[in-house]
Amino acid sequence: KHLFPVNPDKVRQGKIALKDVPYMQRGGSWDNSDLTGKKGWMNTGFGMKAFNDGKAKELKANKFDGRYNKLKPSISIFGGNSNVDWTGKGGVGDSVSARAKKNGISADQQMWRDAGALSVEQARKRRGGAPKINQNKAGAGDDKKFFGLF
Repeated sequence: KHLFPVNPDKVRQGKIALKDVPYMQRGGSWDNSDLTGKKGWMNTGFGMKAFNDGKAKELKANKFDGRYNKLKPSISIFGGNSNVDWTGKGGVGDSVSARAKKNGISADQQMWRDAGALSVEQARKRRGGAPKINQNKAGAGDDKKFFGLF
């Protein structure tokens, strides 16, 4: 009921009652408090004159509305109500330093772990290991060229 197309001309002519216009389109309140107790022609939030038949019922908030209304808006791109701890010094709640202390490692190691880096043991267990590079054989006999082009 909140979103449906309404012909503004029919609203202006009084063929569609203001209570039947979605609150976002009439510039009103979601609970119809802008319509209750009033009757007759009135201005909407968008400056359009429309007819209020006086039959609008004020809506009640449910438990989800109450919980949502208490939330503080987040400015974080990650959502939630807390900021990202970029320093690793810790703060309120689950901090890098608290997790590092719990795991028995430094805060720096904990940040690397959080980022998905392998531990020394995990790196050793990898199949194949790291590639071997021998600088003596690499490019032996090759003439140095300008950016490898000439």
